[in-house]
Amino acid sequence: MASSLPSECLSHIFENLSNDRASLRNCLLVNRLWCLNAVTVLWSQPFHLVNVCPSKTTTSNTCIRSPKKRLIQCSILLNIYLSFLSKEEKLTLINNKIKLQQQRNTGGFTFNYVEFLRYLDLEELFITVRSWKQCLSLSKSQLISYNNDINNNSPKLKRSNSKKKLINSIKSLKNILSRKKHSTFNVNKAVFPVSVDRLVSYSLAKLIMRDSKKLNLLSIDPTIGDSIKNYRCNCMDPIFSIDNYGNQIFKQSVPEEHLLIATYPGANGCLSPLTEFICTTRGTKWRLFHAMSSICQQLKMIYVDMGGYDSWSNVGLQTYTEPQMQELEWEAKNLATLIRSQISLNKFILSRGEIGLNTILNALTSQVTSLRYVEFINFDTELSQWGSLEKLTEFTGLKTLKFISCKLSDILMKPLVSNPISLFRLTTIEMSDSTSSPEIILKLIEDSGSSLKYLTLGDHYNKDDSDSICNIIETIAKYCPNLVNFSSIVSVREISQLLTLFTFCPQLESVTLRQPLEEINVIEDVNWLFDQMGELQLLRKLRHLAIQTPWSFLPRSLNGFLVSSNPPLKSLEFSCSHCFSDAHLDVILRCLGKNLKRLKLITCKEIDDNRIIDALETIQDFEFKPFIPVHGSCQFNHIQK
Repeated sequence: MASSLPSECLSHIFENLSNDRASLRNCLLVNRLWCLNAVTVLWSQPFHLVNVCPSKTTTSNTCIRSPKKRLIQCSILLNIYLSFLSKEEKLTLINNKIKLQQQRNTGGFTFNYVEFLRYLDLEELFITVRSWKQCLSLSKSQLISYNNDINNNSPKLKRSNSKKKLINSIKSLKNILSRKKHSTFNVNKAVFPVSVDRLVSYSLAKLIMRDSKKLNLLSIDPTIGDSIKNYRCNCMDPIFSIDNYGNQIFKQSVPEEHLLIATYPGANGCLSPLTEFICTTRGTKWRLFHAMSSICQQLKMIYVDMGGYDSWSNVGLQTYTEPQMQELEWEAKNLATLIRSQISLNKFILSRGEIGLNTILNALTSQVTSLRYVEFINFDTELSQWGSLEKLTEFTGLKTLKFISCKLSDILMKPLVSNPISLFRLTTIEMSDSTSSPEIILKLIEDSGSSLKYLTLGDHYNKDDSDSICNIIETIAKYCPNLVNFSSIVSVREISQLLTLFTFCPQLESVTLRQPLEEINVIEDVNWLFDQMGELQLLRKLRHLAIQTPWSFLPRSLNGFLVSSNPPLKSLEFSCSHCFSDAHLDVILRCLGKNLKRLKLITCKEIDDNRIIDALETIQDFEFKPFIPVHGSCQFNHIQK
């Protein structure tokens, strides 16, 4: 049967395994046809796969990699890539006192693996080079110790002891918090030239530009993108540090010269097929934008951060000097040139781009027929130029509008909703961690109407006006019958409106309810809500439910809802719960059983050890975090599968 599948079908199948390195390696060994198709996927993002945690991209629940194992894997990958350097390039590295391992002739490789690269993140490349350098410093005895670590951390041995470890961890919470999965490992500091990381990564970047002809994604992202942030290997260092003021500072590794990658030899052929471009580095980007505008015309997604440079000691809009503001304006003009050069841009994400916002949005009007997704991150629109967001009203085909961690002033937002004729037919509105007046949100919801399917609201209400709180819930219920996903902060004064929402939005598949900070210890009785949902058989399509509030409800009410409505729940979460007990867990296991794939509990009630073990055996992803309310806040202790 496998031999009869055409190559096109195999390619589609293997693409669904793109993050599962072990399965792809097994596919290489089936036959020649499978090998030819699997190898292109396996080597399409090698620098990503070597830095992600295998346990989070497969069905495994425990990371089996030690720090040394990851270093060895990075070294193997880099040595293969370095084998494809020309003799002159290798000689340059050797002349700079960079010792290369004895490498086989590239003619001995079945494929030129560099040609298969489709997704390049320069931060991942630089991290891999740095790990390769560390691996070169390992002594022979450390390599022997590494092999012993692999044997002692085999998956079979870990699974055989998992239940015993779980029981012990529950009985002694202090011990589990101090236990480490792997022994500590400190790489010996080797003597390398200061430029080794830069020179090797620069040589590899030039190699990629020369040999890779079908690059789809180029990322220069110190946060290492959503994909690796979610799956970053546990044995790696944190991607950010904390400054003296408690702010997160991302550790940027990519050298400034890599921002000239679009000018490297071969870049015209390598970057011309590019469809996705991410650049959130705090370096000088205008040269990169300018060079790419003459090469890349097929971009579908652009994600850029325009918030200034790491070399600037002053931070923030209010402290920019006049020359710095002029430089940001110049950078915005070059980004605008890149935007205008695209044939059909579909998705645009802008972080911290208040300076030059008018220039950027004016350029986006050249994509008015194709643009479907716009997202703003970390914006303070109170300091933006007057009328900037008014340009968004021209994008009548826009489907997704997101504001993440933004301060949204009425002056800047009102142009979006001031037109008496509805311009937007949005399917997704998200305002996570963003502040905006309820009047603006109400109008956006009304204009979107039945088209709206995904809605996420942050701190959206006027705390001094209780009517505005209820109006938003009522408006959603009235105008959005096709809503599929609802996530919002919900005050206790809004709870009664949830029943209206659930009644008039029968398509809901995901509901996430969060509490306002000022109500963190307000315990509200919601038995009536569960009783009514069960009696009216509401939320019959619900697949995900997260109640991140201290609301109280009895097992009887939860059981009535699960039995009567019979929702096809796959994911459940009860956070900061003051009521969840053994009886509640019994109801979930009895009503949902193995159909439930994920259950997260954060409760101040004690849960019986045997019931936790039953949950672990029944539910694929079970997480339990007992907490103790202390002086109006939650102190967490952690037990996890």
